[in-house]
Amino acid sequence: MSIKALILLLASISLSIVKADKIDDAIANAILFPKGDLCIGAGIDETTFSSVFSSTGGWHQQNAHYEEAAFEIEMTHNDKINSNHTWSMRLGKGGQIVSLIGPYGEANANQAASDSAWNDLVTQIVAVNSARDRKEPYKNYANFIHGSGPYLGDDGMPPPFYNPLVAMNCEGNQCTLVNWGQQAHVPTVHRSDLLYYQRYRDCGNGVIEYDQAIHHFGSDLTDVFDYFNTPWSNVRRSSLPQMMISDLSGKLEEPVKMDTFNAPGQLRDLDVTGGFTTFAQGPDEGSVSSPFNPGFCIALNKTGDINVLCDTEGSVEFTLTAQANGTATYSSYHSDAFGYYAVKMKANSFESGQVRKNCVYCNVLVTNSRTNFSFIIKHVIHWAYGGEWLYFGPSVTADVLNEEFKEGDEFVMTTLEFTRDDVFAHGGSALSFVHGINPEYGQPGNSFYNAKSRIRWGSTAPSRDGTVW
Repeated sequence: MSIKALILLLASISLSIVKADKIDDAIANAILFPKGDLCIGAGIDETTFSSVFSSTGGWHQQNAHYEEAAFEIEMTHNDKINSNHTWSMRLGKGGQIVSLIGPYGEANANQAASDSAWNDLVTQIVAVNSARDRKEPYKNYANFIHGSGPYLGDDGMPPPFYNPLVAMNCEGNQCTLVNWGQQAHVPTVHRSDLLYYQRYRDCGNGVIEYDQAIHHFGSDLTDVFDYFNTPWSNVRRSSLPQMMISDLSGKLEEPVKMDTFNAPGQLRDLDVTGGFTTFAQGPDEGSVSSPFNPGFCIALNKTGDINVLCDTEGSVEFTLTAQANGTATYSSYHSDAFGYYAVKMKANSFESGQVRKNCVYCNVLVTNSRTNFSFIIKHVIHWAYGGEWLYFGPSVTADVLNEEFKEGDEFVMTTLEFTRDDVFAHGGSALSFVHGINPEYGQPGNSFYNAKSRIRWGSTAPSRDGTVW
């Protein structure tokens, strides 16, 4: 089965040429479709390759020292007409995209996770055997094969380990890698009988064609992979914070209200889109304000976690009020753990319990009802830890909060929502994924489709600085 997608982008860089031998050429291009009619080609003088590593910087300290270990080759388009169409893409040892740099900066997430160095928040293939994925008699063993390599920290695995390279052919305006896909979690009782073919082609004008194919070379006919992420991808949220999906007319909708991955509403069938999704730069604050809804209310007659649904009898609205003077302090532990400036402050006085709910990328405008001083809450770690403490990521320092909020001052909270007009007015750059509308589903001869193709998305923890897509 072969899945084809276009990545449309605005980007930046330059390089030298790496050629493969005839065996690599034959293997790498054995089963992939020939060049599509829409990929005109950039011209050899505009597409270059280099296997010489140099750090791009900007990676989280958790895994930055593995950057060279993940690197295989760099592919660059140097646009002589429009510099906004210049880009540099780094392909990893597992065949995955480990870096994509354009005028928006680095588009790939920062690799902050302790168990993942360029093998999770990257662009790759993922194939799942649903019948054997954490199912009896091997309930403790996942059965999905990454297009990059296993997670870090698994027993017996030297960090990091990437899918072995079988063949690579990089010349002209395209680069193809063939890798032996590995189970994402080891040790495992499951086999890894898939070859992953990934081809990247420079089509010019800021367009990259990304072709994927999977070859099952195993002898077990019951080892059926039936769920695919093609691709599993991401963008760096600090570079491209706004996500907009195209509608059936081909126009971009309003920016999505981002929630965590797998939260309700964070998916869409392709046939109800216009065929592409765009991630864009944008302003720091939205222009449309509405009353903030934290998604819960408070049960004062309850102990333990006192946050409840707002239709619960006897529940009251959740509010924040400074409980004393000078309680805001910088939290080094939470700042290091979550990757942003974090503060704790006494803003509650619940004696019976606590509120341990959080809020990621809230963008809440807080105004002091007494002085009209305002600031932005970007993230909330705990709304009321221990019944008293608000742990959060403010746009101002702890010292400023202590100066501007005194005992009894109420936090008046409103949500600042971004609009499409906000994004367009900001200007800036964007990265679009052209995924199509899946017209093949339901057509004669396509019974291998178990369901409609769809897009899924969601935010990571702020420390990982990513939107999963």
